Amino acid sequence: MKTTANIAALLAALALTLSACAGTPASSGKGLSLEEGIAQIARAIGDALPSGCRVAVVGFASPVARFSDYVLDEMQGALQNSRHLTLTERVRLDAVRKEQGFQFSGEVDEASAVMLGKFLGAQIVVIGNITPLGGNTARLRFTAIDVETAVRKASPAATVRVDPVWGL
Repeated sequence: MKTTANIAALLAALALTLSACAGTPASSGKGLSLEEGIAQIARAIGDALPSGCRVAVVGFASPVARFSDYVLDEMQGALQNSRHLTLTERVRLDAVRKEQGFQFSGEVDEASAVMLGKFLGAQIVVIGNITPLGGNTARLRFTAIDVETAVRKASPAATVRVDPVWGL
C-alpha cells in the first residue's frame, strides 16, 4: 500500500514537471544569448593568447551595420575584461581606418585585417562574422590572427539566439 502511494506521488511529480516544460518556448533552448556567446568566444580567444598580447578587434561581417557595431563593441569589452590582453583604443582604430581607407564594421578579409593590425601596432587582430541558421539562431565566429605570421591562433564559435529586431 505504501509502495502504491509512493509510485502515485512520483507519477504526480513527473506529470507536474512535464506540464511545466510544455509551457517553455521552443526557442529558449536553442543557443546562447548573443551576449553569452560573445563572452564565451572572448574567453576562448583570451585563453589561446599569451598574457599582455596587443589585440585589435577590427571587423565583423553581418548584413546590418548597426548590428556589426554592437557586436564589435561587445567583443572589445569582453576581451578587455579578460584583463590579461592589451586592446587598441577604438579612437586609434577609427583614425587608422579612415587614414588607410579600411572598412571597420563591415566585412574585413584576413589580409586586410593583418595589414590594419600592423598599422595599429597590434600583435593579434580579431575579425568575426555571423551566419544565420534559421529561425532566431545564428552561428557567431571570431578569428584571432597573428599579424606577423598571418596564422590563425583561435577561431571559436557559438550558436546564439538573435533578436529579430536586428533584421538578420
